[in-house]
Amino acid sequence: MKLELSIADDRELRLFIKDSIKSEIVSIARGEVKGILADVIKEGYIPKDQQDIDKIIKNEIHEIVYKELNLSNYGNKLKEWVREEISVILKEAMINSRVL
Repeated sequence: MKLELSIADDRELRLFIKDSIKSEIVSIARGEVKGILADVIKEGYIPKDQQDIDKIIKNEIHEIVYKELNLSNYGNKLKEWVREEISVILKEAMINSRVL
């Protein structure tokens, strides 16, 4: 008995194989990412405490916004208005935990 199977002709089989391969790759990737994150946290590059992580994010956002506003050619009134608006938005986002 001889059985020949053509994947090109079987859409359902192709989708099944594709999904199986995708799920295996995602599983492997998750494991790798978890391992990398565990190593990075263990080595102290990423803090374990959520408050420390929030502080790092806030500081980075502040630095980026400050740098961009100072590099631009905006007038002082516009700079001040933009700073105030960004400050309000960021405070609301931090309170509502939308940033993370």
